[in-house]
Amino acid sequence: DFHPIHIHATYDKYRLEMQKFFAWRTARGIVAPWFPNETALTCVNGQERAAARDVWRKILYGWAHGAVSHSWYQLRSDGDNPKSHGDNYGLMTRRFYPRYTYAAFAALTDIFEGLDADGTVHETDKRKLFRYRGKNQKGTIDGIVLAGWDRGIEQEWTMQIATDAECAELSDHMGNRTEIEIRDGVVLFRGAFAPRALILQGA
Repeated sequence: DFHPIHIHATYDKYRLEMQKFFAWRTARGIVAPWFPNETALTCVNGQERAAARDVWRKILYGWAHGAVSHSWYQLRSDGDNPKSHGDNYGLMTRRFYPRYTYAAFAALTDIFEGLDADGTVHETDKRKLFRYRGKNQKGTIDGIVLAGWDRGIEQEWTMQIATDAECAELSDHMGNRTEIEIRDGVVLFRGAFAPRALILQGA
């Protein structure tokens, strides 16, 4: 009924493996819905902040390319050894202390849960901008959300977006939101290395 794929890797490797996976499915005529079913990153050796960014990148990339679900295995780490990769895959520590990855996942669900993937605005190997639309689960967002990042960025870039939104906010991948101006029906999306979401209420 479903075609799961198990892959632990940084986002860059994950994206390359996904492209091979899509080609493999197409070549074999596989049409069953697919989903990444085990995708976590270890948080040892100072990788916790990078892993938090990849929570957004992996889930939004897969969703924009047809994934019907996503499992960030695992929720809670297996052990307490700070040097063990296997002990540090959880969004929370074994003692239920939330990591940066947990905060990123909470921000992701707070914004996107209940929305529908609605196409790609811009996509290159390094730069992504995907569109999602609808009303989120909490009813706090009703409109369009654009989310993206730029892995090859040297300086911040700006994309002008025409919109009929009533108001706009920019959220980082940890859920911090800032209201931004809509001027003459145009809003500016500023691309950055870390994932961001442009929330267009009423669009």
